[in-house]
Amino acid sequence: VLPYFVQEYGASASEVTQLVALYALAGMMFSPVLGRLSDTVGRKPLVVCCLLGSGVTYLAYMGVQSLLAIFVVRLISGIVSAKGGVITAWLIDLVDESERGQATVFLPHRGDSETA
Repeated sequence: VLPYFVQEYGASASEVTQLVALYALAGMMFSPVLGRLSDTVGRKPLVVCCLLGSGVTYLAYMGVQSLLAIFVVRLISGIVSAKGGVITAWLIDLVDESERGQATVFLPHRGDSETA
């Protein structure tokens, strides 16, 4: 998708780098925020909202008309991508306390699989 933006909107290599970095930084900065929020509102509702937010951002990419709009959508996409820790905590919550040590072995070691 990023090569299309470079071609369509004339983004420089620096701006493409900023788009990639913005996504990663937003995810990193909002992961603790979403973790705290999940303790308040619940893990399931937050995961559902983040998944819906991901869907909305994918649709929003189709309608962007400027490089600034791409940056805004990319920021929102990075924020809702921070749901990985909440999903991990939710899965651990589903396991009996006596078996949590064994269960964590089977959880995937999550890198960022959504950086497209």
